[in-house]
Amino acid sequence: MQRQACFLAGLLVIADNALCVMSRFVLLDAPLLFFTAAALCSIAGFQNTRHCAFSPAWWRWLLLTGAALGLVSSSKWVGFFAVALVGLYTMEELLNMYADFMPASTAIKHFGARVAALIILPIAIYMASFAVHFAVLSHSGPGDATMPPAFQARLYGSKLSYQPFTVMYGSLLDLRSMHPGSGLLHSHPHKYPDGSQQQQVTGYSHSDSNNNWVIMRTGNELNYTSDPLLPVKDGDTVRLMHKRTSAMLHSHRNYKAHVSTHDYEVTAYGKPEWNDTNNEWRIEIHKEESS
Repeated sequence: MQRQACFLAGLLVIADNALCVMSRFVLLDAPLLFFTAAALCSIAGFQNTRHCAFSPAWWRWLLLTGAALGLVSSSKWVGFFAVALVGLYTMEELLNMYADFMPASTAIKHFGARVAALIILPIAIYMASFAVHFAVLSHSGPGDATMPPAFQARLYGSKLSYQPFTVMYGSLLDLRSMHPGSGLLHSHPHKYPDGSQQQQVTGYSHSDSNNNWVIMRTGNELNYTSDPLLPVKDGDTVRLMHKRTSAMLHSHRNYKAHVSTHDYEVTAYGKPEWNDTNNEWRIEIHKEESS
């Protein structure tokens, strides 16, 4: 490739308005674009040295291609398209060697070199990026509420690291939805604008005191300071009290949900001393994780 063409391509990248704006934000698209270009440049250099196999230049371009693939995959999963492109090129190249009746010993060397540089090296870089990430970000913070509880429990300073595994009546809970992106069960002192106009219940992805609920028995309530603690079991009927507002998790057949209209509306309503069957919920344990 001529130097003038390379200079023109670099100038166009520098002057691109989208890239200039994107560089001002903490986004992954800039390193993704860089490592994608690096992978394509490296595989082009490797292609140019195909007639001098196993020379220092051949090894340099092959290893650079593998390193670029590992880095583009670590930047963003869409980078696997670059991996697929290089993989298809490598498969075609090996098939051409087979069609040319290359000696078996030489073909094995070519295959082993590509496995080491284009498979093992990218995987090692990909795993190393996660190792560095977990080593640096090892403490609990405001953003870890979106992660699974088992992951949060391994972070330094996480309140989950010293929580008991068995849930007792009177425990303070944060309840997470099994649906990805739904977040934690959340309520706040704001009313629905229509429907029952009772206190809103939503899903919230960040750590917040409005995510705290107290699990309570139905019927005669326990004295949690003097009575023996009782575990929550499969099949129990319980009530959930919002810690901050003392409202009970409530549902009814009179109103449909505001978003998924095929479901019933869920609100926070009533007081712990009220005997309302619409505040009662049944525990069904489908899978219990080991401690």
